[in-house]
Amino acid sequence: PQFIDYKTAIATTQIKDKKVSFVQNKYNKVAQVNYIFPFGTDNDKELSLGVSVLQYLGTDKYTPEQLKEEFYKLGISNSFRTSNDQTIITLSGLESNMKKGVELMNHWMTNVKADKAIYDQTVKTILESREVAKKDKTRIMSALSNYAKYGKDSRMTDIISKQRLESINVNELMSKIKTLNQYPYEIFIYGEDQKGLEKAVKPFIADTKMQPAKAKVYAEPTTEGKVYFTAYDMVQMEMAKVAKAKNVDLANFGKANVFNEYFGRGLSSIVFQEIRESKSLAYSAYVSYATASEKDHPNYVTNYIGTQANKLPLAVSAMNDLMADFPQIPAQFENSKGSALKQIASNRINRTSIFYNQLALKKLGVDYDIRKDVYAEIQNLSLPQLTSFYNADIKPLKYNTAIIGKKENLNMESINKMGEFKEVTLEEIFGY
Repeated sequence: PQFIDYKTAIATTQIKDKKVSFVQNKYNKVAQVNYIFPFGTDNDKELSLGVSVLQYLGTDKYTPEQLKEEFYKLGISNSFRTSNDQTIITLSGLESNMKKGVELMNHWMTNVKADKAIYDQTVKTILESREVAKKDKTRIMSALSNYAKYGKDSRMTDIISKQRLESINVNELMSKIKTLNQYPYEIFIYGEDQKGLEKAVKPFIADTKMQPAKAKVYAEPTTEGKVYFTAYDMVQMEMAKVAKAKNVDLANFGKANVFNEYFGRGLSSIVFQEIRESKSLAYSAYVSYATASEKDHPNYVTNYIGTQANKLPLAVSAMNDLMADFPQIPAQFENSKGSALKQIASNRINRTSIFYNQLALKKLGVDYDIRKDVYAEIQNLSLPQLTSFYNADIKPLKYNTAIIGKKENLNMESINKMGEFKEVTLEEIFGY
């Protein structure tokens, strides 16, 4: 395996009050400049709307088409990503033109010209895509699973209402974009010439004058034996059971990794082999232990079955049997360990991933390549140790269940054994 020493791989400097990180591009002449703002939709739901609208707008100097043409001529592309706790603006392209790319981006964001017709069209598209989502089986199952996990108040259901979308003043929305430069952010540069690229970004960096709104906190309630059902016209049934587990613990990353490999996920896992291959009870089945990406937040266990309606009770009982006592198959355990180690050993973190991986680790309170610890943990892991981890951290959990399918195909006797049944509407699970 190759582990990264982030302290030597990332050079850091400061311009005004902004931290600037630099990673050397050893491969080609393409550079990247990234502006990372430490706030996102949890702080302001309308920020990502502003970012979406910006893509279609020009400035006092260029029409939207001319602006695209200018970026194209420079060989520079731009992208905007908004997540719940971050907003990232990226310029990518020829290093020799990056100075002009940064200038153009700055011109665009500070001189963007609001356009009500374009805004209205964006809103129309958003509302249409919301309707499409409510007819899409995958999106419905994902929304229902989210409802089973977090209840009715979650990031997914907390959206900008139709009324609000239709009444927003596009000039006010664009002022969020125009003032972004005055908020806190850090810069990450990837390229060959550190000094040259720093010189390109320096003229447009402003000292922080404004602070983002406080992030909204979303509850992570205990899962306690509720069964949520949404009707969907299909031959099969899909069921996902989700349980809130203990808070993330770095010392168990290796165990979680091997557990998924050995027991729950993948074609050779016990769950798949037993439920699909040997008993043909489902077309898809898995159990997944997902570790939280931020410290002081809970891990979640999901177990999923997709099958014909009449086989669901049998598949559920087969899954329960497997989960009741952790299966002991030493040869398969060794294979799973080998496979988990091989994945870490063959995984290469390079180019811009060096910076973004380090950024993600910070959320866990870690400043080094944690894979080193995980690799060592897996190497020394025994089946009895994995079994006691299972018995302590997974076996006692209580689940909420999400099921979609035809109501007349539900076997209520089997469902009632899982917990208190409640039918929920599309409006409840999507939040509109």
